[in-house]
Order: sequence, then C-alpha cells, then structure tokens
Amino acid sequence: MKAVVVEIKEKDMVVMDQKGTFHKLKYDCKSNIGEEILFNESRKNTLVYMRKIIAIAAMLLLVLTSGYGAISYYSPYAYVDIDINPSVELVLNRYMRVLEVHSLNEDAKKIIPDVSDFKNKKMDQAVEIMLGKAESTKIFTEENENTVMFTVSGVDNNSVDNINKDLKNITKKKLAKLIKEENILTEKIPLQKHDDAKKLKVSPGRIILFEKLKEVKPDATIQEVERMPVRETVKMIREYKKAKMELEKEERKKKTEKIRQQRREQKKNNKDEKEQIKIQSENRRGENEDNTEKSIEIENKELLNPEERSTYDDNYNKQIQERRQLEIREKLKRYIKRRTESN
Repeated sequence: MKAVVVEIKEKDMVVMDQKGTFHKLKYDCKSNIGEEILFNESRKNTLVYMRKIIAIAAMLLLVLTSGYGAISYYSPYAYVDIDINPSVELVLNRYMRVLEVHSLNEDAKKIIPDVSDFKNKKMDQAVEIMLGKAESTKIFTEENENTVMFTVSGVDNNSVDNINKDLKNITKKKLAKLIKEENILTEKIPLQKHDDAKKLKVSPGRIILFEKLKEVKPDATIQEVERMPVRETVKMIREYKKAKMELEKEERKKKTEKIRQQRREQKKNNKDEKEQIKIQSENRRGENEDNTEKSIEIENKELLNPEERSTYDDNYNKQIQERRQLEIREKLKRYIKRRTESN
C-alpha cells in the first residue's frame, strides 16, 4: 500500500494512505516527511487511539493550510508539461506538490529512468531537477540556441498564471548562462486541450508548436514537430514568420506603387483631356472667326469690280494660309510642352 509520511517521532511515524486513513508505523530511519512509501498491513500498529488520529488530522490540516485533507492532497490540480526535446509532464496537487511524473517520449525515458526522484517534491524542486538533468546530459550547451517550453493547464486560471511566472523565474535562475529569456516559452491552455493532447499521445506544448508552424508552413506535420527539438521548431517558426512578413511587406510596397502609378496615369489622362478640350474649343473659336471673316469678305467682295476682286482673293487666301501655319506651329509647341512635362 502507498502512503505519504506526515509525522516522524523517535521510534514511530504516521503516514496517510490514498484513502485518507492514518496509520502508525515503526520509523525505518530512512523516510522523510512528505515522502511516499510502500508498507504492508503487517507493519501497522493497531493500537492507534481515536484521540491520536484526531490530533494527527489537525496537524495535517495545519501543514497543508487547507481543510481539503487527504482527498485534496491526492487530487490533480494542475499539469505542467516541459518540452525541450525530452517531454515530461508533472501532475501537481493544489499544494504544488508532484503527484505523478509522465515521460512523454523516448528521450524523456533516457534522462529520467526513475520518476521517483520527483514524487511529492515541490514543483520548483522537480523543475530544477529536470533542468539539471537536461544540462548534465548536454541537451543544453553554450553552442545551441537553447529553448524550453512550459505548457500549463489547471483547475484555477489564476494559479496557472502564477505557475507560469514561477517556471520562468526558476529557469532564468537555474540556466542564466545557457538560455536567453526570450527562449523561455510559457503557454496557458484549457484542461480540455490538455486532455485532447493526451489522447493523441503528444505533449500539449508540441500541439501548440504544430499549430503555430502550420500558420506559416501549411505543409507541416505533427510528426515533424514531434521529432525535432523544441529549439529547432521555434527557430523554424520564427524564420518562416520573418519570411512571411517580408513577403507581405513587399506585396504592400508593390500594391502602393501600383496605386501611385494609376494615380499618375489618371492625372496625366485628366490633363490630356483638358488640353484636348481646350484645343477643340480653340478650333471651334477659330472656325467661328473664319466664318465671320468669310462673311465679311463676301460682303466686301461684292462691292469690288472684277479686277479688284481677283487681287482681293489672292490677298485673302494668303492670309488664310499664314493663319493656318501659325495655328500648326502653336499646336506643335503645345504638344512638345506636354511631352516634356510628362517625362
């Protein structure tokens, strides 16, 4: 039977089993308060009086600072998933003690062959052990862009926020020389997403990384993310995101230039249209003047004799020709001016 040591005296110790029952055992000189042990029914001291049980219960409530007792101690309250390349999950109770440790991939099993190192430890102690093992096995080195990702889910959102803050501080303190603050990643997820990841047999952190990679690399697969160390996945996401931003920036630049070009062409067309209207107006005015002059000439011509009329016609035709040449020169000047301005 499993139980947690809650009190130690010179020759005896009191333990609490998973059902919340207290047992008095002989002290084995090895166990510590808070440690989980195995014991047989034969080790029980049956002379445990009710008064003693009540006193121990009161002491336990005081130690745990809550009235939930044994049930609350053994009830999962939050899940901390740690992804480096080894992926490990810590199951915490409401007192931030480790109830269970799960190795989520083969790399985790290699560096944590014995999960008992974590049992009933405080969360910060368990995380430090985990990071220490990663450092000692050269997973973290000065040459690498070391990255660690914590994904936390739990019953209470405020507690989850506090856990994420604590995890970041613990990692900064433990690996100050090996990891940049920007590479200590923390995520908060609902319990449902944690449960969904568990069904897929993938850590929640890698599910989140897969979703982020999928946004910038549509052909990404969950198997690809599972195989890669977290630092490589994060690096890939950042590189693809940077390339995507640069591409979008270039597209915006092209779009802006296209709009400007359209405006310039529209402005030029408007100017040409105005110029054309002006030329047509001038032509109409010239035609009106010609018609007026022609009417006057006809009237004047009627008053002349045949010889004078011949001379008059020659002069009139000469004037008309000179005027047309002048108009052609003016039109040519305006055309050259427009071409110069447009260039």
